Amino acid sequence: MEKLKNYFCLRLSPDQFTTFIILYMIPVIHELGYLWWTWGGQKAPLLLQGLILAVATFVALNVTAATFLLFTAISTIYYVVTSFPENPNHITLLVFCNIAILISLPLSVLRTRPICDNDMIFAQLKPLLRLLVMTLLFVAGFHKFNADFLNPEISCVNLVLWLLEKKVFVHIFGIPALILLSPIMIWAGYWVVRKFLSLKPKIPATGWASLVMLAFVFFAGLVLSSGDLRSTIVGTGAIVVVLWQLVEGPLLFLRRLQAPILLISLVLLGTIIVSGIPMFPAMLFPLLFAFIPDHIYVRWRNRSILRVGGWEVHSIYLCLFLNLVGASLMYINESVKSAYDFTTFALYVRQIFFLGSMVLLLIPLLREALCPRRERKWEGVEVWARGTPRLFMLFPIILFLWGMTPYLGLRTTGNFSMFSNIRTEGLASNHLLLWSNPFKLWGYQEDRVKIIAIDDEAAKIGHHYDPLEGNSLPVVEFRKLVTMWKESGRKVALTYQYQSDPVSTQDIVNDQNWSTVERSWQTFWLDFRPVQESGSNQCRW
Repeated sequence: MEKLKNYFCLRLSPDQFTTFIILYMIPVIHELGYLWWTWGGQKAPLLLQGLILAVATFVALNVTAATFLLFTAISTIYYVVTSFPENPNHITLLVFCNIAILISLPLSVLRTRPICDNDMIFAQLKPLLRLLVMTLLFVAGFHKFNADFLNPEISCVNLVLWLLEKKVFVHIFGIPALILLSPIMIWAGYWVVRKFLSLKPKIPATGWASLVMLAFVFFAGLVLSSGDLRSTIVGTGAIVVVLWQLVEGPLLFLRRLQAPILLISLVLLGTIIVSGIPMFPAMLFPLLFAFIPDHIYVRWRNRSILRVGGWEVHSIYLCLFLNLVGASLMYINESVKSAYDFTTFALYVRQIFFLGSMVLLLIPLLREALCPRRERKWEGVEVWARGTPRLFMLFPIILFLWGMTPYLGLRTTGNFSMFSNIRTEGLASNHLLLWSNPFKLWGYQEDRVKIIAIDDEAAKIGHHYDPLEGNSLPVVEFRKLVTMWKESGRKVALTYQYQSDPVSTQDIVNDQNWSTVERSWQTFWLDFRPVQESGSNQCRW
């Protein structure tokens, strides 16, 4: 026990590179227990998951550039083997960042030799990380700049609001969470005013009670509102999200605007995480970390030392430990599920540990960001530092091109177009700038099969299966689905229409017109959502 205590005591002042590595590993560890594995009937690859947990533990005990390269290599292999390129957007981002790090980190180490100081190495990586997150925000915002996302009736903001409503009305020990959270939110607001703005309002007990009641009425009205009020809330939220990503992302180039933009980003990302969509925002935290000035980091590091009894531990290591415990519980549950299933307990523990770790990390950072004192002023950083290899510019360019694939006619999913309402099929899209699809070079989206009738529950396979009945599917995607059904031993009956009258079959898997022996490169690399036949484009992830 004494050795363990000494281990943590020696790590009370982690450098920036160590902190970045741990921040980067936390969402990867958290994702191992994410339920998307089971959505299409897949089985979690326990051997590979166990290997990543083991490597993460090894890196936690000895954080260096070499061990971090090992972690990124193993996690890249894990996702390439199991899902790439037909994977959720957060895994696309993770694989892309992993590859960028695997190439750029060794170059950064070589450029800093013979010293190889962690701060020098991380200084080489920071410009790359900054450009990646700025490009990512811009691409995600560009997808959302369409008529349907800005339409309050069908905007994807409705989905996030609905998810927040579910969280607010969940019962904890028989009491609605809204009642339990209102006093906490009031206290948090009072704490922000008092601590950050140096104001000390005196509020009597009756005043506190009134504020709690007002907060309860306000949030109840917010989540239960309908008609014009709800439309106003959703419409305003859609505009805020578009401005945050499409406009404010590139504005990170301006040093004076970095602190408020990062603050807005943290608030919005936190809202998305609380709504139940944690992985993509969590992946952005380590990238945004590259915008923190050195003097702000030093103060954050000193404020983040936790003291419990005779123990002292830095919050970054505690956060890593909590997420390792949560992921290990999910891993053990999957391993013994056939005999004893405690999924609900493990899931709640993992989520609580993950959210708790985010709060532990962000509270000291928010205090520094909002502190009005002159000597603590957040003056920002230069996005592109002198001496950064020009090769690093290649990664944000590739990321941008990958994100633009819907408008080229190549992919409509897996390219950060999630929750955007974007539609690019046909001669015209719903994008407010590219409505005529002027850059479309490939016609895969226009060569479609209309699905007239199908049992979607029986046909559901893969992590992003959307209901097909009444919609169309590009031929490339349809052939991919038929191949996946064949590989899984399924028998799928459907009625479809393709360049002729409707056709009904009791087993499309063995139909000579559609069954294939092996995948083509198109069915491997291209990935499409179902296409609505008419009406405004609904929200899809």
